[in-house]
Amino acid sequence: METLKIKTQEELENYKASGEVANLDLRQWKGGYINLENAKTGHIYLNGAITGYIYLKDAITGYIYLNGAITGDIDLENAETGHIYLNGAITGYIYLKDAITGYIYLKDAKTGSIDLRYAETGYIDLKNAKTGGIDLRYAETGYIDLKNAKTGEILRNYTKEDVEFLKSLPIDKIKMENWHSDNGWLNCKSEEELHECGTAHCIRGWAEALYKIKHGKVVDNPNTLIPNLNHLFFMTDEQARKEIDHIIETYG
Repeated sequence: METLKIKTQEELENYKASGEVANLDLRQWKGGYINLENAKTGHIYLNGAITGYIYLKDAITGYIYLNGAITGDIDLENAETGHIYLNGAITGYIYLKDAITGYIYLKDAKTGSIDLRYAETGYIDLKNAKTGGIDLRYAETGYIDLKNAKTGEILRNYTKEDVEFLKSLPIDKIKMENWHSDNGWLNCKSEEELHECGTAHCIRGWAEALYKIKHGKVVDNPNTLIPNLNHLFFMTDEQARKEIDHIIETYG
């Protein structure tokens, strides 16, 4: 696919009017805001660019590269895209409501609030990021890596079962560095034995161990357990315990 270098609003409007589908190199953009609403494009390159708002609502695109960019708000509502790279970017709000995307990389980024309601995405990397609130209600995502991230409130549509599961966990035996500290849990026949056996688990490790107690066998794919809580899995012990307390207090 051809890659077009576009620097100005006039060049962008000419591209949109042409009906052509091409990769767009906007790294030397000089036109303020970027309006690609309803557009169909290949990959979009904005690495290191300085722009105003970026409108991609209802767009269909390839990968979007915004590593190191400085932008206003980014509107991707209802868009369909490949992976989105925002590592080290500084942006305003990011709207991804109803979007379908690949992985979203926000490592070291500084952003406003992130709206992911009803979105379908792959893995989300927020390591070391600083963001506003993150709205994940009704979203379907892959793993969310929040290691060393500083965010506003994270909203999820937690179920009664999610909250009861968190209430059942012995806080002093949550160790996030490993799934299980040893294999003693495999011999446990009840929750009481599980709590007394001495094995510590990460949050998903606890879900796996409790599944075995309930069903009498080890789950085939533990990654399918407690999907609404997957944003907890990359937290430190302290972060996880704090978030568990917050979820129980808010939703319990």
